[in-house]
Amino acid sequence: MATYLTRTPSAGSHGTTWTISFWFKNTCAVETQEQYLYMGGDGGTSNNMWIRLQGTSRQLYLRNRSGGSNNTVLTTNRALRDTNAWYHIVYAFDGTNATEGDRVRLYINGERQTSFSSETYPSQGTGFYIGANGDPMNIGRRNDGSGYNDVKVLFAHYHIIDGTAYNADTFGETDSTTGIWKPKLSPSVNYGTNGCFLKFENSAAMGTDSSGQTNNFTVNGTITQTIDTPTNNFNVMNSLVNIPNATFANGNTKITDGDNAHKSFYGGFAVSKGKYYWEAKAVGGTKYTIGLNNVKNSFNYQQVSNTNNIVGDASTSYLDGDAIGWYYSTLYKNGSQIATSLATIVTNDIMQCAIDLDAGKIYFGRNGTWRVANSTTFDAAQNDTTFTTGEFYVPTFSIEGASWETNFGNGYFGTTAVSSAQNPSDGIGIFEYTVPSGFKALCTKSINSQEYS
Repeated sequence: MATYLTRTPSAGSHGTTWTISFWFKNTCAVETQEQYLYMGGDGGTSNNMWIRLQGTSRQLYLRNRSGGSNNTVLTTNRALRDTNAWYHIVYAFDGTNATEGDRVRLYINGERQTSFSSETYPSQGTGFYIGANGDPMNIGRRNDGSGYNDVKVLFAHYHIIDGTAYNADTFGETDSTTGIWKPKLSPSVNYGTNGCFLKFENSAAMGTDSSGQTNNFTVNGTITQTIDTPTNNFNVMNSLVNIPNATFANGNTKITDGDNAHKSFYGGFAVSKGKYYWEAKAVGGTKYTIGLNNVKNSFNYQQVSNTNNIVGDASTSYLDGDAIGWYYSTLYKNGSQIATSLATIVTNDIMQCAIDLDAGKIYFGRNGTWRVANSTTFDAAQNDTTFTTGEFYVPTFSIEGASWETNFGNGYFGTTAVSSAQNPSDGIGIFEYTVPSGFKALCTKSINSQEYS
């Protein structure tokens, strides 16, 4: 079933002045199908407006169409390929503007875009098919009968403004410490008749409008809420790494190998200092490995079909720096067996990993029990093995014909919420098992607290 949000206004007309502002996390690097981030119009092919992320190019594309002809087309030269980043998009529409190039303004992360591979602006006085009486407004859906419905992105802070064209700094600002563009949580705007503000903060009512206009959207399908947001970005698996026959799902938190040989999957955040904890659930197979790898290994070896790449075991997994993995009942580091006769990882096991980058120590747990300590109580003196400090490392998983559902603190295995909801000592992140004291979720707030302390 396709998942999207939709609303059909009962008042208003095709206006000349609008703003659409939203944040999205692109988790579809290996997806060739266009991702429809917004579409409004009459449901046919003659009168509509859409914003989409192009297929393999990942360029942002806008089209406004009236009477079967395009009057506005903007395609960025810039490609939005980062699958572990939140992007802030603002389109300011002002069909009344006397300057042609100012009738549609596009901002990405606060920066106005001026480089386009296709660039057509409307004539003065043109209306935009964003929201009008009887015409559906759609988020995450193409509704002109062509059948492209599913989008593989995360959304946050979705504003639609009817009657005013705002700049990007109305909705975002630069963080004074990190220099990163971040959202203004309560921007001062006039939403207008068909405007709305979707915060997605209530899992039971994801289409609820927080603008005060009560322009609620209807949810089709099931939308999974996550605490992965522009104000705190959580690690997900990196779909930009070339992995043959791989599938990424649930915002790149679920990884699946469809090959008959082991493949390795790598996290998107590389860290070199601090303490971090994560979990992963083994799903639908028998051959699982969980571990850690020097980030340089994620790109130094291009994996090929029918060739094993097992983190810590296969020589191709430790070309540059340390690679460590719990594979079946053996713990490997750079091709050597560190420990044997471990419990074999089986389907539905929830595996735990804690890393102390400052001390160069890694700890593994299984279903709540730490391996070396053989206890549910964590003991910092009983680590599994060591690794070289001062290098950048990423979480790494290997599988053959199976899946991992990872949880770096967003509180889900796939689309199922953790049952016990344990938090790190800083309160950021949600996990199944007790998090060792001082260890944190792999997310930007926790990284910044250790990098900038």
